[in-house]
Amino acid sequence: VFVSNITKKSKKDQTIITNKLTDGEQINSHMLKAVAGGCLEGLIPVSEYSGFGGTRLECCVNGKALLTEKYRGIVPKKVFLSAVLDIIGIIKRCENYDSKAYDNFYLTADSVFIDDAKKISLVYWPLLSNHNICPVTDFLGELPVLFALDPNEDKGYIDRYMSFFSGREPFDIDRFEAAVKAESVGDNEVQQTTLLQQDSKVSSA
Repeated sequence: VFVSNITKKSKKDQTIITNKLTDGEQINSHMLKAVAGGCLEGLIPVSEYSGFGGTRLECCVNGKALLTEKYRGIVPKKVFLSAVLDIIGIIKRCENYDSKAYDNFYLTADSVFIDDAKKISLVYWPLLSNHNICPVTDFLGELPVLFALDPNEDKGYIDRYMSFFSGREPFDIDRFEAAVKAESVGDNEVQQTTLLQQDSKVSSA
């Protein structure tokens, strides 16, 4: 298992996340230009630095709060699912530009941010070969346990959410997004169950 030297620290009144590249990791110059220029909504701009100590990628997260800190208290179903949909949207947009997008998101509880306008932003390393992969499915599957979800709401939606990460069938982000949208707009139990059953039938066909 390869591990990149990823750190988060404050220097000169800025909070910086740094990825010191390991041997064999190569930068995707096309994606670096797009991400550095803020061309992809939802991705924090990244800069490249090279020197005696090697090559590193850095992004500044000043003015942003961790998503898990922003929602420290009781989190309603609507708020949770809205955040999930925002994250899915960023991932899918990036996937349109980079076939390796799934491998390059740095998704942890300490690296997903939200600003005062409630816009979520993610850390994305524009690499051709990433040795420190944080699987998208692992993070999405862990999201429900990172928040204190409202105990007064029906928790059935969490079971339906987690069914996509059971490993019984390949993860499909489009079907997952459709199911989350159905939950977020308040479809009734029968409609939600039918949607998931249809997904199962498609997968088994």
